[in-house]
Amino acid sequence: MGKVSSSNSQGVHVPKLRFPEFNETWELSRLSDISYYQTGKDIVPKSKYVSTENMLQNFAGMEPYKDEAIVSGIPFASGDVLIANIRPYLKKIWKANFAGCCNTDVLVLHSANINPDYLYYNIAREDFITHVMSGVKGSKMPRGDKTQILEYKVGVPTHKEQQKIASILSLLDNRIVKQRQLIEALKSYKRG
Repeated sequence: MGKVSSSNSQGVHVPKLRFPEFNETWELSRLSDISYYQTGKDIVPKSKYVSTENMLQNFAGMEPYKDEAIVSGIPFASGDVLIANIRPYLKKIWKANFAGCCNTDVLVLHSANINPDYLYYNIAREDFITHVMSGVKGSKMPRGDKTQILEYKVGVPTHKEQQKIASILSLLDNRIVKQRQLIEALKSYKRG
């Protein structure tokens, strides 16, 4: 997904693998053409707050805080993609399933004219991490370059195809989560 072959003699962009009912060409767009960084300031209970500390590595989501103290930060909406911008190699990327706010070390990408799930699945990839790491600043605590991040290129199909791709990938994610829960339950039984 997202990898587009432009080997066609007319320069037409078509994916290497796709669903048979789709045959439209894909547009190759920069992240800046299909999304933007959310800005501003908001206050929320800490249970609705996201920082680099409660985001999980390897695209595994985030663990909410239990505290209800009031905190402030950059607002995000359900469906926004949050990217921990310190030590990007840890792959801390999460698609918000509630509205809240985050600290300034977390970038909030809001989809402009693309399916938010499709955007997330294009960001939560090794290719994206490689792109971000190619422009980091600093060595001890590397930080992604916000301008360079928006240069990342994404293959963009029709909205209908975006929805189908995101739906299939979401089903796979749900299956993986259920399998992990089953494994943890079996480990618990074994210890008992």
